Amino acid sequence: MPMTRSELVYFAAGVAVGGAVGANWSKIQPLVAAMLGPAAAGLQDAYGDLLGTLVQQVETFRDAAAEQRTTRPKKRAARGEHAFEPSFN
Repeated sequence: MPMTRSELVYFAAGVAVGGAVGANWSKIQPLVAAMLGPAAAGLQDAYGDLLGTLVQQVETFRDAAAEQRTTRPKKRAARGEHAFEPSFN
């Protein structure tokens, strides 16, 4: 599929910006770190909270599954063995 002019312009602009940032990265890096530092800390806190909530839900689910396994009725008797014999008097 051929590239349109507008796509070519966006591509060329991306290459130019990438080249300019790459050439001046040593000057730009402290500014980027200062801007992203608080955001990274906030994301880290949010991730920790999310992970804690997920662990609690998994633990609750496993506890419920284990409780179900212990309270589940016994399996049926084999075909030859009747667990219940009706009496018609």
